[in-house]
Amino acid sequence: MKRLGLLLACTAILLVTACQSRSQTTFDVDPHFANVGMVVLDFQTFQFQRLYARKQTACDELHAPLSDDILLKKASGFFDAVGAYWTYQVVTDEHGRPQKVMGFEIKHVHDLAVLEIEPGDFGGFAIMHRCSGLLNFAGSIVWSGAGEQLFPATPLPAEKIGQGKRLSSHPESLDVLIGPGVQGVDETSGVRAWESVQDVTLVKQVAQHPYRVLVYLYPRSVGMFSPENALWVVVVYNIAPSRP
Repeated sequence: MKRLGLLLACTAILLVTACQSRSQTTFDVDPHFANVGMVVLDFQTFQFQRLYARKQTACDELHAPLSDDILLKKASGFFDAVGAYWTYQVVTDEHGRPQKVMGFEIKHVHDLAVLEIEPGDFGGFAIMHRCSGLLNFAGSIVWSGAGEQLFPATPLPAEKIGQGKRLSSHPESLDVLIGPGVQGVDETSGVRAWESVQDVTLVKQVAQHPYRVLVYLYPRSVGMFSPENALWVVVVYNIAPSRP
């Protein structure tokens, strides 16, 4: 009886572990939301490094883009929380209304916003959804050093990578952005980065619904660009969700 009890207990543990493992490897694409898949690649070789997924409210008639000021405050709060260097100066008019943010640039790319602080010594960037206000990807940038990815923290397992049929659909838009301080990199390299992830299972899942693509070159360092340290971040996200 003791052996039987031990066997049943071990079986229960194995089943729980298997269920937990399955839940960690699954990302359910919901057509009513903006599903966001992010693939990180080596800059030089386009080899896969990491894979992430998030789900958030999409831009629609009920959720308009947030102001740049709100996005900046959200990004600043994150960088402060993780202890990363992210500084800027707000220039105001005689009534105290913000007119310009020095040392900071925000780039609108359809439903996404890319916020960049080009470092004097330390800086960073954040990719945010303009309507949900959620952070999707963030990293530090170091002068003559190597910044670190700060968000997301936990990648999906490698089992999410497919080796099968490539995409037959096309994105509504494909945008390539080169991070701060990088010279001499052609945007066609970003197109190649997108082409190299089209057999990834998560990408094909998101692409079942209307989607856009942003490819961002994350330099990690400025001053002297270091190709061996740089990364491509390919962001694939849904638009125009069908609501019940």
